[in-house]
Amino acid sequence: MILEKYLNWLDENDDLEESIFPIDSPQLSKKPLVIPEKIEEPIDPKRIMIDFDATIHKYSEGYKDGSIYDVPFDGIKEYISKLKKEGYEIFILTSRLSKSFNGEKVIEQKRMIQEWLDKYGIKVDGITSEKLPAILYIDDRGIFFKGKWDQNMINDIELRLKNN
Repeated sequence: MILEKYLNWLDENDDLEESIFPIDSPQLSKKPLVIPEKIEEPIDPKRIMIDFDATIHKYSEGYKDGSIYDVPFDGIKEYISKLKKEGYEIFILTSRLSKSFNGEKVIEQKRMIQEWLDKYGIKVDGITSEKLPAILYIDDRGIFFKGKWDQNMINDIELRLKNN
């Protein structure tokens, strides 16, 4: 698995002067980004990234104080389980773990998300603020790009901005 090899590469290169993850939760650093020179195998095409708030966690009252207070959406646990049985890696992608958004609270946020997932029996392969390569991104705030910046695309964006 490419992610496992990448994490091993990080462990082997922990003496780097630059940070591998300037915005990701595992390392909190202001150092410049370093990318491995070569990835030896193709990126795993069976990864799905799912936003956390308002997509897995109901988030009915918004961010509030940063707590994770709500229940999961009906059916999410079963559907994630089904996808995992079909061989998909499931990662949560959340700005809660972005240092630029949440400062030093990212470690606490990751712990709280993991405890919440455990409480509801939702099994995922990881939690990150980094947009990893995936075949699908599921997000309540996303707009699907259909391959051209035509008036329909602009209308979709304008409608979303107007209703926000």
